[in-house]
Amino acid sequence: MKKTEEKKSKGVKKNVLKLLIKIVVLITAAVGGAAVYRISVNVRLTKLIDNSKTINITNNTGSIEGIVYELINQLKEKDKELSKKNDEIIKLKEENAGLKVSNSSSEATVGQDGDTTADNSDNDTKASTDAEIMNLFGDGEAETVYKLDNDKGSFKIAGEDYYSGVTIGNAESGWVYMNLKKKYKHISFDVGRVDECPINDGKLLLFKDEGNPKKYDLDAEKSLMSFELDVTGTDRLKIQIDPDWTTYGIVNIKVE
Repeated sequence: MKKTEEKKSKGVKKNVLKLLIKIVVLITAAVGGAAVYRISVNVRLTKLIDNSKTINITNNTGSIEGIVYELINQLKEKDKELSKKNDEIIKLKEENAGLKVSNSSSEATVGQDGDTTADNSDNDTKASTDAEIMNLFGDGEAETVYKLDNDKGSFKIAGEDYYSGVTIGNAESGWVYMNLKKKYKHISFDVGRVDECPINDGKLLLFKDEGNPKKYDLDAEKSLMSFELDVTGTDRLKIQIDPDWTTYGIVNIKVE
């Protein structure tokens, strides 16, 4: 009889030890896991607690059951405390990440300000609309500036009508200024002889401020000839055409 009771007592103690080991493992996992995983651990812990109630403890083992429940309650409280600390850590990490992003943006802004010079041509400025481009043209000689919003009409080159552009020349040389104000880096445009004008070759001269001109030959029999020029740091660009008693048109102007 005594042997039977000893076996039962050993069996109960063994079950209690297994239960405690499982609880410790689950709480350890809860400390390192995320909130969702902790919920899963708590569910399993509850199941273990419920299962522990069904253990048939006989003899004088009531005190052991009380100790087990007390340990379980202590572990549950510890898990709540650790969960709260874990949530606080996650919150601090998120706030720290936000501060890093904010600091990076501030550093980028400071870098841009530090790189700013008096020469505005370093900016990515672009004249994108017809009005913005054509408003860059100023005074000139023997020239006509055509805009989409004025009443100058249009001119033709190789049979195509152009409502935006500049015509230069006639009996003598003509020119026109572009007021770039050091805001731009690059300019490109096409040049062609205006229809119904004498088929005479000419010359194109481009002056950047007071510098020496770049010279190009103009072929009267070509429909359009393309030109481009680096205008970094240029305040005023002078476009001059020596047409030899004819008229050339400047079209498809792009400034950036």
